[in-house]
Amino acid sequence: MRIILTTENDRRTALEAVQGAELGHMIQVTKPPRSAAQNRFYWALLQGCSEQLADAKYDRDIWHEWAKNRYLVGRVVELPCGSIKELEPTTTDLTVNDFSDFVEQVLAYALEKGLIWTDEMKDAELDLRKMKRVSKQEAA
Repeated sequence: MRIILTTENDRRTALEAVQGAELGHMIQVTKPPRSAAQNRFYWALLQGCSEQLADAKYDRDIWHEWAKNRYLVGRVVELPCGSIKELEPTTTDLTVNDFSDFVEQVLAYALEKGLIWTDEMKDAELDLRKMKRVSKQEAA
């Protein structure tokens, strides 16, 4: 089970999961690989793509699949039976910096194809700028 704490309800769900876990289970608390502000901007960008590009034929989930396959590399793993399988690329474990690079590539493509910034993208970008300001202040 993986829970990202974004609300107090998420926190309660996590506590219930810990309390209900059998002895021997492992609990790991980590910082998220990317920020909520980055995620919000990315999905606003994809929503803009779904509304403005390719004759609005594709929803944001399809744009997400396209972006992962265009800009990320999948992994090749060996299965227990000895066969080799290529896993789909994923954004799940990207670091804050890697996710930022990924989003910049998607944004550059979308702008080149004529994307016009939406209000949702503008709001999400403001959140990103605030996050960067806070990060710089914490580092100082």
